[in-house]
Amino acid sequence: MIPSMKRLYMPLKSLSFFQKGHHFKKSLLIILLVSTLPGIAVASIVYWLVGGRVERELYELHTAQIARRIQVLNDQFTHLEHSMVHWTFDPMFQSALNHKDFVKGFQETWNISKSLMVLQGSHPLASKIELFIDGPQPTLFKPDYIPMSEEAALANYRTLSNQKDKVFWSNWSSDLNGSEPKQVTLVHKIASNQSQQKGTLLVQLDKDKITDLLKTMTPYQNGLSLLLQEDGTPLVSSGEPPALSGISQAITEKLISLSSERDMEAGSFLLDWNDNRYTVTFGKYPKLNTNWYYVTAAPLHVITDTVIFVSKLLLFLGCAVLIVAFALSWHASKRLYVPLDKLVRLLSGEKRSLPRDEDEFQLIEEQWKHVTSKTSELQTKLEEQLPVTRKGFMLQLVLGYLSSYTDSELVKRMEHYGWTITNRRIQVIYIQLTGLANVKDRFANGDESLLSFAAANIIEETTAKYTDQFEAIDFQDVTVGLLLFPAQVLSSDQLQALIQDFTKAVNRILKLQITAAVGRPTLSPSRIPSIVEDARRTLRYRSYEAENQILEIGPWHETHEDKEIRYPFHLEKEIIQSLRRGRELETMQWIEAFLTELTANGEMKDIDVQQGMLQLLGSLQHATMYAGFSLKRPGKGTNHFEQLAQIREPERMVEYLRDMIVFPYLEGMKDRANDQAKLLVHRTKDYLSLHYADFDLSLERCADQFGTNPYFLSRAFKQITGQNFIDYVTELRISNAKDLLLNTDLKVQEVAERSGYQQSYFNRIFKKLEGVTPTQFREAYQDRYEGTMGVKP
Repeated sequence: MIPSMKRLYMPLKSLSFFQKGHHFKKSLLIILLVSTLPGIAVASIVYWLVGGRVERELYELHTAQIARRIQVLNDQFTHLEHSMVHWTFDPMFQSALNHKDFVKGFQETWNISKSLMVLQGSHPLASKIELFIDGPQPTLFKPDYIPMSEEAALANYRTLSNQKDKVFWSNWSSDLNGSEPKQVTLVHKIASNQSQQKGTLLVQLDKDKITDLLKTMTPYQNGLSLLLQEDGTPLVSSGEPPALSGISQAITEKLISLSSERDMEAGSFLLDWNDNRYTVTFGKYPKLNTNWYYVTAAPLHVITDTVIFVSKLLLFLGCAVLIVAFALSWHASKRLYVPLDKLVRLLSGEKRSLPRDEDEFQLIEEQWKHVTSKTSELQTKLEEQLPVTRKGFMLQLVLGYLSSYTDSELVKRMEHYGWTITNRRIQVIYIQLTGLANVKDRFANGDESLLSFAAANIIEETTAKYTDQFEAIDFQDVTVGLLLFPAQVLSSDQLQALIQDFTKAVNRILKLQITAAVGRPTLSPSRIPSIVEDARRTLRYRSYEAENQILEIGPWHETHEDKEIRYPFHLEKEIIQSLRRGRELETMQWIEAFLTELTANGEMKDIDVQQGMLQLLGSLQHATMYAGFSLKRPGKGTNHFEQLAQIREPERMVEYLRDMIVFPYLEGMKDRANDQAKLLVHRTKDYLSLHYADFDLSLERCADQFGTNPYFLSRAFKQITGQNFIDYVTELRISNAKDLLLNTDLKVQEVAERSGYQQSYFNRIFKKLEGVTPTQFREAYQDRYEGTMGVKP
């Protein structure tokens, strides 16, 4: 190997590409080909086929657009021709030819001028309309009346009136000096059988407006539009840019050549001029006595620049896509190889990569047998997790999450988890723990899930003595579900014995009572959720007085709804009244009395007690809402009815009402009362500052003013300001009196009246508070002031 090549190869050899296995290199090449070839093919097709097609379509679109614009412009001239023919039929012009003396006939002369002015403004292209009357007294209306005597001017106008055509177009100017350029003029001769005079109506077109119309035929910059006569004489041009000087002559020569050779009415051709190619579109249209050519020329590169740019952009994007595809292929190959490399290292137990050109799949194949040998070990571990999976499946079944499964599918899955269910009846027992209020010293609030777990374990140990096919489900809300799949259905006595056994165990260990609802046996696993739900509803009809109970699911409870429930309405009224008064202890005593009377009947069921407590909750909520207080916590979405319905213990219901209704309401109303008291005192002080001089000012008057009672106002005033109402008013009045004594010359009687006092009472109260009479107070102040300042204020 050449030394320089060897030096180049050694660094490359150290790259990861050369350190990868055989599979990496093949995948890189395949990904590179798959990602790049379609992009290159698409870019080439777009560049060579689509680009050329777009260019042709743009050129054709440009040609069709110019043809439409030429047609619109020609229609403007045609419309003017038709309009002029209609004008000549106006009786006014016949009358003008028959008139002999336009000076004496002033009214007739004025009518003709006015008509010409109206016609001149009736068409947008008309610049000037003239009427030339050739006779013994040649006359020109322009549109004003002008008698003509100059022979040169007469000869100029007679060149038009002596034409053999009656209506024709002319490139003509009325200015003989040549100061005004020739204008495109439409001429119509008027003859009268009753007069020897001849009339000629001339319509000169506005060259600027025609130029603007011609410019609309050239939608591109550096373009040119022409209006030519049949012989190539230019009538109007949109303006020839300095860069295109001389191109008009070249276009005219080419156009006349094509017309003479091919007799073409319309078409287009390409013209090379000053190293640029122009597309020229023209149309030949008959105009009365002659033919006109409408010609437009535009640089071809202006039309195709966009397509060329897009084509180059596509080619550039194709190259960019190629580069990006190569980079992504490299990256994708590395990312795809990472799992394979990790797998190879894992199977080989090595921390380094494979030797170069070694096949990774061969190593994987060698290690596969070793991996399969571990399968049995993993299977064993999986079987250890089977009980957890079994419980999860059974919980889903009981809660109704597998309602879409058929009985055969459920039987198959249950047998897969180890239950023998075929041709066996399923028995359901739903157990609820009660008496939680009696074990507060052993369990705290929130320990319901712990109690449910302990009860489920006790029930499992007891049930195992009766059958090996069962499953205990912990609902974690002090309820447990027990499903039995015995080979033979347990008799009523056996079920009674089973329930009594685990009831005694729970009573002894957890100090709780049990209510069990027993469902009817079924062969259909899909009915398990409905049986469990029926059991839940049945538990609501447990007897309130009894402790451990066994209920059978059936229609017996429906008849109970007809029994009269004694609801203590008088106690409800006492509860609400004490709550409104803000008496917390009294409210709770009435609630406990309410529960006692509600449960006084020994035949009361849980549902009766629950309905009574829910009705009490509704009354309490109504009372709080009527007082303008909401018990809902913002953002919490608390549903007190739903939460109270979940509580089965009457004592815990009382605690719930205390913690969630009574306490929050009383605290909220206490805070609201403080805010209201502050607002009331503030408004009262403002009122006193305005009316302290009123003789009838009193606590009762202020209370009436703000719609409250004197007792509440007096207590609130003392609580907020720390002063009695009378003391505050007295201090306010005496402070005002002192200000009047010191700063005014009012008599003491006037000062007393302005402070809200009679003079005799004023003297006594002032001396009591200040230690001196009002007069002594004023004199003492004046003596001190004169002693220090020497001048009386």
